[in-house]
Amino acid sequence: MAKDQWKGLYLQDQISFWDDRIHILLSGRHDWAEAGSRTATNEPLFLTYLQRVVAPLSVNSPMAGVLIQPLPWLSIYGNYTRSYGSINGVNRDNTPLPPQIGVQYEGGVKAELLDKRLIATFAYFDIFRKNVARPVPGTQFIQVVGEAESHGVEFDLNGRIDDNWSVIANYSHIDVRFTKDQPNLGTTTIGSDVYLRYLVGKRLASVPRNQANLWLKYDALGEFKGLSLAGGIVYVDQRPGDDINTFILPAYMRVDAMAAYKFKAFALPFAPDLTFQVNVRNLLGTTYYESSSNRFNIVPGAPRSFLASLRAEF
Repeated sequence: MAKDQWKGLYLQDQISFWDDRIHILLSGRHDWAEAGSRTATNEPLFLTYLQRVVAPLSVNSPMAGVLIQPLPWLSIYGNYTRSYGSINGVNRDNTPLPPQIGVQYEGGVKAELLDKRLIATFAYFDIFRKNVARPVPGTQFIQVVGEAESHGVEFDLNGRIDDNWSVIANYSHIDVRFTKDQPNLGTTTIGSDVYLRYLVGKRLASVPRNQANLWLKYDALGEFKGLSLAGGIVYVDQRPGDDINTFILPAYMRVDAMAAYKFKAFALPFAPDLTFQVNVRNLLGTTYYESSSNRFNIVPGAPRSFLASLRAEF
């Protein structure tokens, strides 16, 4: 069982100058946290609670950012953030694991197009994580394996193209690797192959290098006003199935769809707007695997599924 308590103070200030073309944001947060955890036992609940391992935490989390608008529709930004989590749980000896610490650097460009109806963003990021907790293969326990770095680029496009069509699109290229680990961890033998359990240079399990999705929506006007149709494609690149990279989860592409109709409910009080909607996930029934932590814990993607809903707006 686990229980966390958080208390914090947060201060923030924003400075703008050069006719509001430059904005500087400075903030800081101090947290006092108390995290408790204990593996479930056959004892009464109150005894399990009293015997849980409690670890205190007192940390600062600064953040700084700058945004420059050389043109009304164009923004250039950069920021720095440091974050802390609560304890990562306990190990097999019931000893608290240290909290995960994250440091992020990000910079990018944001453009507002088509009279601000369409927003495009391109960003580069570099994230460092310390005290990364990963599962211990073949057990229910976790362990701190060291440090990892994620760096890459992201592109997002969101908004309306015209009165009928809207779009949501994004693409990311991410390289996530362990940069520090405990030495002398030995090897793992799978079949005739021998793998080092030392993780430095290995990619994190279930994290694809490339990932993209495109969602287009059509809202009818005139005689068919109220009708909306949409469809999208999700692409996920191949990725390691475990942290020591002994096998690969294959890439997949999934197709989703949606149809909705909005109408007046004249028979109901106050004549609210009703929207009947049907969502179809995995329209083509693609077989794929979402994630895994080892060869014996692989999560398959859901088969074709339907969700119907009726929403009332007063």
